[in-house]
Amino acid sequence: SATTVIEFGVRHDFAGRVRLDVAGWSKHLADYGLTTVPIFDPFSGQTVNLQVLGRIAGHEAWGADARLDWRGWPLAGSITYSLASVRPGSSAERVVTHNIVAALGTAAAGFDALATVRINSGLPYNQVINSGSGVISPPASFGFFGTLGKANLPWTKALDLKVSRVLPIGSRRATLYVDARNLLNTRNLIALFAETGKD
Repeated sequence: SATTVIEFGVRHDFAGRVRLDVAGWSKHLADYGLTTVPIFDPFSGQTVNLQVLGRIAGHEAWGADARLDWRGWPLAGSITYSLASVRPGSSAERVVTHNIVAALGTAAAGFDALATVRINSGLPYNQVINSGSGVISPPASFGFFGTLGKANLPWTKALDLKVSRVLPIGSRRATLYVDARNLLNTRNLIALFAETGKD
């Protein structure tokens, strides 16, 4: 079975300094696993069930992306919003995620600086009875969701900052930079114990 992908988009420039990109996509991802197939056994005259590798319910997903870029002096920046809706396997429920990235850059006095803010919605998870098993949610793979939970991890956010400068060294040039990730030391919860709802 094939994986089906459909994408479309449009771009518009405003006066050469501002550009808007809008895109949408739809995907159906084929998946394979063990399936039970009834097979007639001519020696015993009975129908037996055998497990064979075959096509199982795949993942269906759709989404949309929008990006606004602007260029000026001394500042230039962009803001991007992404929406994704995924139905894993045979589940009737969907996982919906939102992602926002805003960037602002400048070049002045020989320095280049870029500040980036990232905001992401949390994934759903199932709270389970505390039996001391240490189950961690959400699962690492969308292929093992089972029944989607009603609880959600909180949104995550981070501010990154990179400052660089090109230094001439004889006939060569070297770049000196400082790259700070999560500059404000924001605490983000990306996984927790499903039995307690705590990390």
